[in-house]
Amino acid sequence: MSLPSELDQAVRYLKQGVPEAARPILVRYLQTHPRSDVAWYLLSFAVPEHSRQVECLQRALSLNPGNAKARERAASLMAPSSPSGPQASPVVRASGEASGPAAGAAGPGTQMVGRGMSASKRMGRQWPSWVKPTLIVGSGLLVLLAIGGAIAFASFMAATIGARADVQSTARAGTATARATLGASVGLPPTWTPGPSNTPEPTRPPTLTPTATLTPSPVPPSTEVLSQMSTIEAQVADLRGLPIESTPAAYLISAPKVRPFLEASFAAGGGSEAEIHDMSHVLVALGLTKPSYDLYTNILNGLTDSVGGFYLPWTKEIFVIGTRFSGVERWVFSHEFDHALVDEHYRLDQAGVYPLCERTEDACNAIQALVEGDATLLMSQWFGQYATRSDILDVTNYKPPQHTLPEDSPPPYTGPNALFPYDQGTSFVDYLYNRGNWAEVNRAYQNLPASTEQILHPEKYIRGEAPMDVNPKDLGPVLGDGWRPLASDTLGEWTSFLLLAYNADNASQIGPTQAQQAAAGWGGDNYQVYYDDATQSTVLAAQWAWDTASDAAEFEAALEKVIDSRYRGGTIEGGRGKCWAANSEESCLLTGHNGTLWLETPQGDLMDSLLALYPEFN
Repeated sequence: MSLPSELDQAVRYLKQGVPEAARPILVRYLQTHPRSDVAWYLLSFAVPEHSRQVECLQRALSLNPGNAKARERAASLMAPSSPSGPQASPVVRASGEASGPAAGAAGPGTQMVGRGMSASKRMGRQWPSWVKPTLIVGSGLLVLLAIGGAIAFASFMAATIGARADVQSTARAGTATARATLGASVGLPPTWTPGPSNTPEPTRPPTLTPTATLTPSPVPPSTEVLSQMSTIEAQVADLRGLPIESTPAAYLISAPKVRPFLEASFAAGGGSEAEIHDMSHVLVALGLTKPSYDLYTNILNGLTDSVGGFYLPWTKEIFVIGTRFSGVERWVFSHEFDHALVDEHYRLDQAGVYPLCERTEDACNAIQALVEGDATLLMSQWFGQYATRSDILDVTNYKPPQHTLPEDSPPPYTGPNALFPYDQGTSFVDYLYNRGNWAEVNRAYQNLPASTEQILHPEKYIRGEAPMDVNPKDLGPVLGDGWRPLASDTLGEWTSFLLLAYNADNASQIGPTQAQQAAAGWGGDNYQVYYDDATQSTVLAAQWAWDTASDAAEFEAALEKVIDSRYRGGTIEGGRGKCWAANSEESCLLTGHNGTLWLETPQGDLMDSLLALYPEFN
């Protein structure tokens, strides 16, 4: 049986001992072929952490129990004395129990227990961080380590001159996994060929046609600009306390060329109109956007609204947006070179975030906050110590451009969400910096934050308090034919806050301070969204675990206000919990032991059937 060309290429990379080259190929393939047990089996050789290797094999076997190679490798990996491949350093939890990382995808029904980072159980395509405007902060800008859009850039400016205000009043931080690298030998059988699969592959959705090639044709810097860049590199390295081992290529790219560059990258990464529609259904179900909102325009703006610069970890290239190298571009370059310097020493491409989010969405948000907070704090230090009078004048007079494409009433959550990695990320990094200078920040790359709770509450990072696992119920048998899963992942404390304070229905929002207090005490969560194309109906099941009963009660009271207003007070009597109905939809809110359950279904008998799956809630 011959392999598809993508998998054949991945096998060649694995045999050559370069799993880091095979990994993005396999992840992209799984985006459009999520039920390929062969691809999941191969991915187990390409991911570095032992636990993620095991989870890939579990997914392969859940799809095809007859995959003998996957079963044999899983047995070998799970043998206590002989893990195949390096393991990440254990994370010491608050209870003192040691645990390895848990990231990647697990098959439906996979059970995980303990207070550790839950695996990302995506139902269907694994969304890249740059096309998850809901939960991945700041639009992610593809896989770029980037200065964000106009709002975020304005926040940088305010931060530098001492006027930055946080979206929330405190910022905190967390624990997670140590970085690990895969050895040259991956143990792939030299004559391996795939066995028969019992699962048909889905049809690939139509992809958007790129309007330009991936090559941005950047302007080569002049000798004078290269000299200035070299000086800034030395200044950043001195401030950051990290030696320059190699110098990344750096370019100026004019603003008109940014859009086609990122648009082509979106298409090359497998972005499709079908996926955008699916994402829109998820956002609507969570209440973060309205059905009429043009999500496609939002995504394009997220890709083209980078008014500063970006760094590509896989090509080691810096792009500064502009045609000259004045104060703004010099300031931006200090931010981007910090990304390159950190990447050189701590391998950001192995963090499980770039180019695709291989962890829970919440964990990817947290790691992005660390990375952007690092570069933003360094950027501020560079500005304070090395900016010339001309630089200061240029930056303070800089007027960020508006959106490339006009948007009518963008959802409220997009503003604070875009600021999260810069505001809260910088506060988190600043907290670490005050504890032990840049050396303390460096240690965070060896013990990555596991959740936005840990970014928002740095003392929880210091204590090693990791997220609780919340195991989703298997909704498929209850929903029956016609329903397809769109998402199953983790909201985290940050997005739970956004659901309360910045949802799409202005009348149902509660104040940011109250929402912040209600979301605090988050322990873990899982949300699932299913969609029926024939009836254009959506089902949402979101389940939270809280640190204490009082935390659960406070969040439930806040969410009850939001739902009641969203359903215009349309409460319905009978049954369990508190329920509402309006516009042919039904919503129920239930409480359990330190837990909250929120279900939304079309009106009818479906709600009762789903409630039967959750006897622990009332």
